[in-house]
Amino acid sequence: DAEGTEALYQYFRERDEKRRRENRRSVAAIKIQAFYRGYSLRKSLFEERLSKPFEEERESDFVLQDVAARKIQHFFRHRLSSKRMTVSFDPVKPAAEEDVCEVESVVSMTAHLTVQNKPGLFLRINKH
Repeated sequence: DAEGTEALYQYFRERDEKRRRENRRSVAAIKIQAFYRGYSLRKSLFEERLSKPFEEERESDFVLQDVAARKIQHFFRHRLSSKRMTVSFDPVKPAAEEDVCEVESVVSMTAHLTVQNKPGLFLRINKH
């Protein structure tokens, strides 16, 4: 009976070893196929690129760059528009008649705009 049990264990060990070998062979075959497919694809793309006229290639590159630029611009426009901008004004007192600027005077205005809960637009009029 001990020989029968040992023979059974031997059978299961051999079967397990055979399954491991088959699994390793399968994994190796999959890797070889993947490498070959990648090589084949790169080779065909290279040959296609060589056969394509230069002008057509430049045009397609331009189109790809244009699409990429539009995506980048869209992202930043969306990002800027999604930020909540707050603008507050400092009230300006009405000037007395004697404080009115002459026509030939130079008026300078400074404006500061900041985003989110910080003081916003300031207008300052200076008489020169």
